[in-house]
This record gives sequence, C-alpha cells and structure tokens, in this order.
Amino acid sequence: MFKLKTSKRQINNLALSALTASVLTACGGGGSCANCTTPGPNGGQLIFVAPSILPSLANKSGINYMGVYNPSDVTISGISYSMGQQVGSGNSITMDQTSAANCASIAAKSSCFLKFSVPESTIAGGTVVTASNSDGTEAATPLAIGVQQVPYTESANANGVGLYFYPKAQYTANGVPFILVTAVVQSPNVGTINTIELVDESGNVISGQVVTSNNSGPGTSPLQMGDVVEISLPIPQGVGITQNMKVRTSYQTLTTSALNSIADKLNLKNQSLKDGTNSSTGTTTYSLTTQSNNINLQFTPNQVYLTQQNSIQYGYLYNIGDLTASQIEVSSSSPNVRVTAADEILNGQRVIKVTYELLNTGVAPTSNLVTVTAQNPSGQTQTSTGGTSQNVNPLPVPTPSPTPTPTPGPSPTPSVSAVMSSSPTGNPAVDSVLVNTTFYIVLTLTGGQNVNTTYTVTAPAGFSPASSTCTLTSIIPVCNVAITAPGTVSTGSSITITGGIASVIPSSFSFNVGASPNQWVWMGGTNTIDSLGIYGVKGTPAISNLPGGRYLSSSWVDSAGNFWLFGGTGDDLNSQEGQLNDLWKYNPTTREWTWFTGSGVRRQVGIYGTQGIPDSANTPGSREGAMAWNRSQSGYLWLFGGSGCTSNDCSISGNRGHLNDLWKYNLATNEWTWMSGTDIRNSPGDYGTKGVEAPSNMPSSRYRGNTWIGASGSLWLFGGRNFSTAGEYLNDLWRYNPENNQWTWISGDNTGNQPGVYGTKGVPAAANVPGGRQNATSWTDASGNFWLFGGQGPVTGGSVVRLNDLWKYNPTTNEWTWMSGADQPDQPPNYGTKGQPNPTNVPGARIGAIGWADSSGTLWLFGGSGYDSQSNSGSLNDLWKYNPATNEWTWVSGDTLMRQPGIYGTMQVPNGTNMPGARNHSIGWIDSSNRLWLFGGDGYATDSTGGFLNDLWQYYP
Repeated sequence: MFKLKTSKRQINNLALSALTASVLTACGGGGSCANCTTPGPNGGQLIFVAPSILPSLANKSGINYMGVYNPSDVTISGISYSMGQQVGSGNSITMDQTSAANCASIAAKSSCFLKFSVPESTIAGGTVVTASNSDGTEAATPLAIGVQQVPYTESANANGVGLYFYPKAQYTANGVPFILVTAVVQSPNVGTINTIELVDESGNVISGQVVTSNNSGPGTSPLQMGDVVEISLPIPQGVGITQNMKVRTSYQTLTTSALNSIADKLNLKNQSLKDGTNSSTGTTTYSLTTQSNNINLQFTPNQVYLTQQNSIQYGYLYNIGDLTASQIEVSSSSPNVRVTAADEILNGQRVIKVTYELLNTGVAPTSNLVTVTAQNPSGQTQTSTGGTSQNVNPLPVPTPSPTPTPTPGPSPTPSVSAVMSSSPTGNPAVDSVLVNTTFYIVLTLTGGQNVNTTYTVTAPAGFSPASSTCTLTSIIPVCNVAITAPGTVSTGSSITITGGIASVIPSSFSFNVGASPNQWVWMGGTNTIDSLGIYGVKGTPAISNLPGGRYLSSSWVDSAGNFWLFGGTGDDLNSQEGQLNDLWKYNPTTREWTWFTGSGVRRQVGIYGTQGIPDSANTPGSREGAMAWNRSQSGYLWLFGGSGCTSNDCSISGNRGHLNDLWKYNLATNEWTWMSGTDIRNSPGDYGTKGVEAPSNMPSSRYRGNTWIGASGSLWLFGGRNFSTAGEYLNDLWRYNPENNQWTWISGDNTGNQPGVYGTKGVPAAANVPGGRQNATSWTDASGNFWLFGGQGPVTGGSVVRLNDLWKYNPTTNEWTWMSGADQPDQPPNYGTKGQPNPTNVPGARIGAIGWADSSGTLWLFGGSGYDSQSNSGSLNDLWKYNPATNEWTWVSGDTLMRQPGIYGTMQVPNGTNMPGARNHSIGWIDSSNRLWLFGGDGYATDSTGGFLNDLWQYYP
C-alpha cells in the first residue's frame, strides 16, 4: 500500500515528489545579478544545483540530493554547509554529515552532491541551505528546498512515471549548462524496467542527458514504485528556446560508451542505452523554456495538501531569476483557501515565506490553483502557478504529530461495566424473543494495574450456551459473550453476570429484541492504520495475538470453520514495509489468533526442500497477491505464485519477482510441501496443448489472479499479471489435478494483453472469453459455476483500465457467459435505491474488491478501488449482492462516495450505524451461518489518513 497510507500506504504504495533544479549563476557571469557576493578566498564562487522539493513519503524517509558545482579553474576547499530560515516542517529536514564532509573540497569544473532526508508523512515546509568558506563568507548563493507530499497513480507503463522540474530555466552563457529533472515511478503498473530516458516528441533520445542518481540505465536493478531517477538535462543554448520532452521506459542490458561533455564537467559516469526491451513512451508532453535577465517566481513546494488535521501549512515563494521581483501578489482560485506571502519584494535567488490556510475544514475533497503575479524592474508582469488540495489524500498523506503522553498518575480502582445488545436489534419493551436472536454481553474494564479477572455470564434455560466465561486483563480490557435464544421466551427471564474482582454495573439484563438485519460488527483488530502485529508464541492461541496491518494477503476457511491468513504486504515487527510470509489461524468461536509458520520480519526467502516431500522446515517465501484454494476437506490449504521472494537473498530487489510455485499446507502436521512450479522468479511456464493434461505443463509466473475449486476437487486458476517486462495481463484458464500433480491449459490465450470477446449478454458461447486482467473478484455458486467480476486490464490501444463486467464460466461445457456490467472501460456505478434490486443496478468499475458466496447462491461484493457515484476514483466501502437467478444487483450498505472513513462503534457490539472504512485488497471469509467476515486491506480507519489495516469485521445479512 502501501500503502495507505496511505499509509504508507499502500503504498501500500508510493510516488516520490519532484526533484527539480534551479540554476544559480555566479556573479560576473553575464547579465544582471541582484544581491551578488564576491568569490571566496579560494578563487571561485560555487553554484548550487538543487531539488526544488524533498519528497514526503509514507513508511519511509524521503531522500534527495543537492548538487554543488565548481565552475572555476581551481579547487575550492574548506567549505561548510548549514541550514536555516526553516518554515513549516523545515525543522524535520536533515543534512547527511558524511556527504557534507565529502563536499568540503570540490575540484575545478566538477560537482559534489549533498544528501538530505525528511521523515515519513511530513507535511509542507522548507529550509534554506548555505555554503560558507572557511572565513565565514558565502561560498554560494543560498538555496531553498521545500517538502512536498506526493501523489500515487495506477497508470500503466511509461505513463506511470512523472517528471518534475521548473518549467522556466535561467540561461546564462557561463552558468551551469543543465538542470536536474526528476523522473518518479508513481504507479505499480510500469512493468519491469530499469531505464528511464527523456525523449523529444519524435521519440529521439535527447542528447547529453546523464543519470546522476546512478539507479537507471543498462545493468541496473529493476525500478520499483516510489523510486526516483534524477537526470541532468542540458539547457537549450539560448534565450526563449523551448525543449519538449516525454518519458521513455525500458529494460536495458549493459554497454558502455564514452563520457559526454556534460558528464565530463560533472565527473559522472554515462552509459549508452542499447538492446532495450519493454520500451514504452508516455503520452504526456513536458516543456522547458529558457529565459534570462528576468524574474522567475516559483512556489516551493508546488503542491500543498490541506486537511482537517493540518489546515495551516507553509512553504516558500522562490525567485530563481536574475532580477528583483516587486508588487508580488498571491491568490487562490478557491474562496476556501487563503494564501499570503510575507513580502511584496523578492530579490533574485532569494525566498520569502508563504502561508496556506484551509478556512472550512469540512469541505469536500477538491483541488485548486494558487497564483503569483509580480513585476520585473522594467514593469513587465510575470505569472506563475502552484496548487492546493483540500481534504484530498495524495497517497501518501500527512500523519499528525503524536500527542505527548502525560506522566501517569496513581492507578484508579478497577471497575467493570456491561452493555447488552442483540442481533437483530429492537424494542426492549417487547415481551418475547424471536427465534435465533443472538445477544451480546460486552464487559469493559476501567482502571487498575496488572488486572486479570474472569466473570461468568449465565443465560436463562434453553439459551445456548447456558453459561460462558469472560476474561478481562489490563492489556485486553474488553470481552464479549454471545448467547442465542432457542425460540419464544417470556419477559422476566434474565441474563446474569457474576464473579470477578469488582461488581459489574449492571449485573443482569432483560432482552433487546427485534428483527433488523444488515449490521456490521467490529470484531477485533485496531481502528488505526499501520498497526504492527502481536505474534505471541508460535502455535499458541492467545486473545492478545493479532496480525499486523496488511493488504494483498491470501485466505482460506478450514473444515472446522477456522479462518486462515497468509502473507501480503504490510509493516513487519521492525516497522519496515514489505512482503510477508506469516501464516495465521483465527478461531471465530474463541476469537483468538494463532501464528503458525513464517516470520514476523519482511522479505523472507522461501525454503523449498525437495519437491513433493513435506518438511517442517519448508515455508513459502514472502509474497503478495498469491492465489489460494480452500480444499480443507482434504486437510490441505493450497497456495500459488504471487509477487515476492524465491530461495535467493530477498533483500536484493533483483531477486524478488513474480512466482509460479505451488504449495500445499497440511493442517494436521503443520508442514508445507512444494508441489510444482519453479523456485526461481519470473518463470515463463509451459502451456502445452490446450485441453491436454501433461507433467510438463505449468502456468507462467504471475500475481493477483483468481481461483476456484471444481466439483471433483480440482484447482482452477485464471489470469493475473505476469512477469514480462511489459507486465502483461493474462486471460488464460488452468486446471490443476491434485491427484497426479498435473496442470491443463483449458481456455484463454497463451499471450498477454488480450481483449475480451463478449458475445451477446446472457448467451454462453465457445468463443466468449474475458479479456486479460488482474485484481478481479471471483466466486463459485451453488451449481459449481465460476464467476468473475471486474479487475484491471488493457483495452485496444494499450491503455490499462478498470472493468465492471460480470462473467460466468461453466466448467462442464467450457463456455463463458457475459452476464452483467459493461464491455467498456472505467464505468461509474448505478446504485439505485439501497436495499432494492433492479436490472439497471450495477457496481462501478473497480479492482481489489472482496467477494463471498453464501449457501443460497447469492454473490456478495465489497469495496475495492474504483469509481464512485460522482465518477471519482478511489477506495470504496459499498456492499453489493448479486442474485444469479434474477441477474440483478442490489446495493446493500455503505457509501456511494470514495475514501469514506469507518464507523467502528463498540468492539463486538452490532449496530446499524457501524461501517468499515473504504479499502481495497482485503481478504474475507464466510462462516456456516452465512455471516461475512472482512479483514484488513489498504484503506481508511477513522479519518482521511489511509494506510494498512488489521481490523476484523463481521456482517449479518
């Protein structure tokens, strides 16, 4: 997620902010130079070449580099660096002292780079960096860096990479002849790439560019979401010249070429870009224009995200031009945002403070422009723009500073309170109880230290169970007892609570009755994002055990009704985000989690052992988006592929990738067995002949596909996204026979990115087939048909879109039927009236929704990331049900707008107002009573801050 965190998110998933360059010229370099200083005692004046912002990320520190260039013919030594004039979060910026020491001496015609960092989830702010000679004089004109939060996208290929730089560059004949352009990998859908280049509109590589971050180009490791590639780009030689450019991504092999003139000046290594694969050019055109002898005002940071938690933030107005700007006016296009500048005059290469204030914190999410106008000394007016977003989650989002914990005083005397509710709920005055009404007694401990006490809850005759125990501790101060009525019970019967160290208030209850379904219950976990796991002792259940927040996990239900969870991406015990391989069991009766196998630390290698041989040491490597089958009647849980770690060192990004290993877990012996597939990443697989089972057949490596179990216990696999450099979306359908350990390619294509063949809605046909996709939702109905909804895949032309088509596959006839939804991309929903089925109702296009199928054959769908009723895209919390008999959807509960926070209520107490927050890539289970269970995902807890979740919910249909 990242996270969501958006957290992190989500990040869960994450984009870095713009590295942009401002070129500061030396005095005497030609043209006017306001506020110039004289060269230092070593005979030269340094020039800063800096990022305009530091990226603010979730779950990791933002890092950036500032270049210090020596244009003189002599070495300049004895340089020291400092920061000052901080605004907003600028005090959080740290300068790496090792890099500062390395840059204390800079040779003639060469450069050095200072490293800066900022903590995760930092809001807007900035600092001014100064270079000083040994005698205290300025060695370079001071330069500002602003902290900016950064956005996340799901665009595909090169469109998932954004460029950041000032659009107006200062040109001088003797100044630094380049700017720094930052390419940011902002999407998880860029494919396997290791090279980012800048090309002109004709697709030709712009000559002279050099990667200064040394992480892009032939022979480098694949780039991941959140990576930043810093490129020095030659400034067009002249004034008023425009350079248009686009992003090209590819995977390159290594060949070496001579250093070009720019690299010679910077003392940097350059490589030619040959033998590339997975080449993609973005559709966005970026423009850079040169100017000289003028003002050049820029907002730093250029985008500020104002929220209820951080309604006032600060940045700089920065004049990177040569001349003094006067009559400065700043304004906002939104009446709800006030922008003020600290002064009306700004000399060249200097900054002033800018304040941003959100006036109405309850405003709906929106974005708007901020504008600055100023005059140069000749009276000419220049205008520049920035932006603010109001209550918009950029993924990542700022995390409010924690409130200091007060010094604890004397512990109060422990007390215990009790609350009773029922499902269904109703009027306490009614004198009878409906059949199968379930009553919930919730005890809450307040005060005391090191408390561990047990109460007995006794029910009237005929209720089940007749009595229950409820243990309260200082660590777990809440417990819940459920009691079910067998039928009609007269008024006057009561439930009593006895025992414990303190009297319970009240100590007895009559009955709440009624018949109102459609209630969510927060059953466990936390109501905050990015919570770490509490693992306890491996193999030992405990009420305090709890998996950490995560998304893209795998899940099963065993024959005893226990819920199982494996891996995903989240924060490990060291608060490091990454892929996990921990296996957990949840007992819905005792409400206890048990950690069984794997590790609480991210990026664990797989221990494969010998194929087909179980061993207690075996374990799948850390991974996300693995596909799972629930074949627990035979005593096994099955797991296939995903994106993660093989048997090689997983701390090296080049050893992580897509997988096609098949595992089974023995519930009785607690042992994993590697059954088929490879123990290497990115395996191409072997399709064989369609419809023919063979020992050599094997699906290719992939993640985020869909699964079903056939009537005979066979395992079925559909689609996902493969390992290729293009990250192809698949629509191949496979069947695995557990009896002979062989795969069969059943239908679909053996190449990726295939469009769907829809045919006629409601009519099965042998030629029909869904298009390639990942992150779809799947079910199996009571007749053994397989169902598939939505997901993400390409359309003709290559664009990656979200879908809302619903398909049914009959494994007996081997035919697909397009049942509902659209054959067009990115469709909004039609909610209709809540609770009312209608042929026109349909969920909007989405990815990462969770699905359940109940015993009546009804299909249920919750959340995901997709389009809301206003056609905005984000995480959702709407609950739908689909009736296969009538082919109608019903919007059951939840919101019609994206990014809604949860309403948790009291843990383990049903309430009609409870609602999980919007989320995607959760996991779920359904119990024997057709109650729906939901765990975690990447989304929202109690506010607009997104992140990894570990809350557990139950829904009463």
